[in-house]
This record gives sequence, structure tokens and C-alpha cells, in this order.
Amino acid sequence: MNLAVNALQAMEGSSSGTLMIRLSSHPTHADCVLIQMTDTGRGIPPDVLPRIFEPFFTTRDEGTGIGLSVVKRIIEAHGGSLHCESEPGRGTSFSITIPRTRISERTDG
Repeated sequence: MNLAVNALQAMEGSSSGTLMIRLSSHPTHADCVLIQMTDTGRGIPPDVLPRIFEPFFTTRDEGTGIGLSVVKRIIEAHGGSLHCESEPGRGTSFSITIPRTRISERTDG
């Protein structure tokens, strides 16, 4: 949810902003799922990009800087990874890779 909210905030003021969320099998790791969130917002400057997962780092006046660091920790706690690519003026893409798991069969008794 945090990634989607960030994407929507990055597109504020744009009349043609797009947020695409895609779920697929990972192309190189059959035991993983790939979730991609791509927006057409303002993008993240190259000097800021290396710091976006640091706790309490923010570029927003009203931001706390904990959202992305918490998202990354949760994903990693489940054996996954989170990566970001961004191009200023064109948008940002977050890729989440998480291991597949089986849903246990539930019996009500």
C-alpha cells in the first residue's frame, strides 16, 4: 500500500499520470513471484535514489521517512527483495520478488 500511495503522490498535479501494478511469475526464479509497480510521476533524482530505503530519510516536508524502509524490511523478512529504478521526469518502478508459498489446506472441524 505504501508504494502505491507514494506513486500517487509522485503523480500529483499530472492530468495523465498512470500507476501500473503487475503480478507475474519471476522470469529467472521459478520459485518466486514478481510484483512490479510503475508510475509515470516525476521520478527520483539520482542523488536521492541510493538513500530511499534509509530509515527517516525523506524529501517531503510532511514525510516521516519510515515507509520505504519498513516496506523493505517486511519484504526481506519474508525472504524477498525490493529494488527501485527511476528516471527523473519519466517515472519510477519498484520490483518486489518474493518466494512462492503453498496455501495450506484448511479443515473446519
